[in-house]
Amino acid sequence: MSQQAGVARNELQQMAEHVLYEINMFRKCFERWRALKEDDLDWNSALENALLHFRVLREFFCSAPNPNHGDDVVAADYLNQVRWKAGQAPILAETKQEIDKRLAHLTRRRLQAIRWKRGEMEEAMETLINSFKESLRLPESSWFAKLETKSLTSFIVGDISNSTESVTTIKIVI
Repeated sequence: MSQQAGVARNELQQMAEHVLYEINMFRKCFERWRALKEDDLDWNSALENALLHFRVLREFFCSAPNPNHGDDVVAADYLNQVRWKAGQAPILAETKQEIDKRLAHLTRRRLQAIRWKRGEMEEAMETLINSFKESLRLPESSWFAKLETKSLTSFIVGDISNSTESVTTIKIVI
């Protein structure tokens, strides 16, 4: 296992619950986003929540341990680097800058709609989740016993969703 300096095994075990939470929220938020239509009142919040959890997991799975971020936990902390061969789908890099800017900045990019490749994003993340679970060994695998893997055949690669710009619409129902 490739642990950061100062990350104790008991801290990694405790953080496993937080990793499971992020995976669960990623799945729930993408499901909610997929169920809504662009004119639904909750569209923007569903989109932002889905992107937020996608972003957190992308960093967890794709980042190497970094001494400058000493309190961050990444997938490599739980795995032997030789076993962890996380194939990174192009969609992870393609969406990084847009997601980072739109979620963490009041940017002029919000003036332009973007088409999110939701199916590709889900498939890429589920591939990482599956690879992570398959790469775990004892005792780490027991910490992630609740982690369910998903079949990758269920994702529609052509599932594309438009974002909405930062426009607030208020609907009054009488």
